[in-house]
Amino acid sequence: MSTASATVAAEDLDVSVPCSYRMGDYWTSGTASFAPDRFAAQAVEAAVPGTARAARAAADFEFRVLEYLAGAGITQVLHLGHGYPYAPAVTGVLGWEVVQQQSPGAAVVMVCTDRSVYTLNEALVHADAPVVTLCRDRLGPEVLDDPQARTVLDLDRPVGFCSPASTGSTPRQTCRPLWRV
Repeated sequence: MSTASATVAAEDLDVSVPCSYRMGDYWTSGTASFAPDRFAAQAVEAAVPGTARAARAAADFEFRVLEYLAGAGITQVLHLGHGYPYAPAVTGVLGWEVVQQQSPGAAVVMVCTDRSVYTLNEALVHADAPVVTLCRDRLGPEVLDDPQARTVLDLDRPVGFCSPASTGSTPRQTCRPLWRV
């Protein structure tokens, strides 16, 4: 499923500037990074040894959370600030596929703030999957009001919330309303 509200043309993407999501992809042995991302990632690793190992551990944790949510019977997941789908290098499957392996047909809404992430995720989601990818300037509670998100999420039922990459950089007052939903 795609979202018309955040359509991004490939020519609008600037891959000459490093992107933290693509740097994470590089650190987790993904294939979606570009030379500026790899150069920046190597510089960060040189300045802060262990960053790549921490990125791999964070990706592993993220997918364990997704497996846990689906295994606990959650059939809807809001994956906020998910970044690149670097799971194949970590787990062999994509994040939304982790959820659907545990709970076939589960609904997943992935929300990112980077156009290149959005474009790649849109290309990877199967047309028949109940998965929506959104690209937003902010990762706040207004995501739940998005018409595309509402096509797959039923807010009268429990929704699992996974936000491993964004809670460290998102103001607490922005995330708090989501935690109560």
